[in-house]
Amino acid sequence: MGNLVSLESTDSAASAALILRLSAPILIIDDDAEFRSALARFLGKMSFRVLEAASPIEGLRLARERGPGAILLDLCLDGKNPKDTFSAEFVMKALRSSARTRGVPVFAISGMRGDAETEARFRALGAEALLAKAELFDADGFVRNLRARLMIGDAPVPAAAAGARDGFPLDATVLVIDDESDTADLLKTMFKNGAHKIFWADNGVAGLSLAKTELPDLVILDLHMPGLDGKQVCRRLREESAGGLYLPILMLTGDDRLRQEVHCLDLGADDYLLKTASVMRLAARIRGLIRRRRFGVDSRGMLSVGGLTLDCATLSLAIRGRGAAVELTKAESGIVALLLVSMGKLVRSETLHKKVCRTWPGQESTVIKVHISHIRKKLGRHARLIEAVNGEDGYRLDVDAAKRLLTSGTRG
Repeated sequence: MGNLVSLESTDSAASAALILRLSAPILIIDDDAEFRSALARFLGKMSFRVLEAASPIEGLRLARERGPGAILLDLCLDGKNPKDTFSAEFVMKALRSSARTRGVPVFAISGMRGDAETEARFRALGAEALLAKAELFDADGFVRNLRARLMIGDAPVPAAAAGARDGFPLDATVLVIDDESDTADLLKTMFKNGAHKIFWADNGVAGLSLAKTELPDLVILDLHMPGLDGKQVCRRLREESAGGLYLPILMLTGDDRLRQEVHCLDLGADDYLLKTASVMRLAARIRGLIRRRRFGVDSRGMLSVGGLTLDCATLSLAIRGRGAAVELTKAESGIVALLLVSMGKLVRSETLHKKVCRTWPGQESTVIKVHISHIRKKLGRHARLIEAVNGEDGYRLDVDAAKRLLTSGTRG
């Protein structure tokens, strides 16, 4: 071991810490099962214990629960393109943002020797080095350096470099319902660069409560949980959709059985994704659900109910048989969108204010009442399409009247 510090030269506390580091397992995060197995066998012969993870979420869970001595992180978790490091960067940031894994040495690995720019980027995120996978099978090189790094112990971790814009819709609120925190931890890292809120509930009852109070734009739901399982929670969310608004639900689970996926989709889930999926795929699904379902818009940014069509890009409302579209302000367009997507259910003034306006706190009812008055004036003879609900501080869309526009073209 050369000039490395020996156990005899340390005090008892340092010796204990050193023994723990040397006996801690090595975590391999790589979606290539054949490579993981080969490296695990090799490191096993070198007297290392090994943990294997095929996905970012599984890797973060093992890192949190098992306390590895070092982590080998594949750069290409999303495919074969060596420049496609989206998932690996998120995992790196998540590892460095958690107190449990902040000091664990992480070696970025790739099928070929990475370029200087990629290595510099991952070093800035806290990686020890960027290594070609072939280098890991060198007993005199990598293995010796790994043992030395474990004996050195925790070293200062460079501050994570500021990431690029994450591309998520602004002001998104996501509720994660999962008895394990790994998904929530990963999402907090993914949403770190935007004005997004992540709420986590570790059981179904708490999740249903948060869904009512926080009015999330998306729920990410685990399937297998103690107490209320994911299917029961999904059914309840559909029955008790907060404020009458449609709530997108993404089932994120380790259960790959087709009948489970079909059952969850039949219960009302919008999407079903395995936890072994890449971060890139997870991010794309989240973006799609928030962007297209947050206000019920299709891929063109159009929302239609009966003879009403709202163009969310131009903030204009077309009414079948009217002629020129009604021009709306941003706040008015948001209110109309929420009423349309509620499909006739009551939308409370408090909900409309929280989701759209956020001005004059404490006077939510008055603010929304003024906006509704302006919208009705613009609708003219179709003003009755937006109804105030007797005894309730809220409004609803007259869906039947909206549908009649398709046949009459003129009646509102």
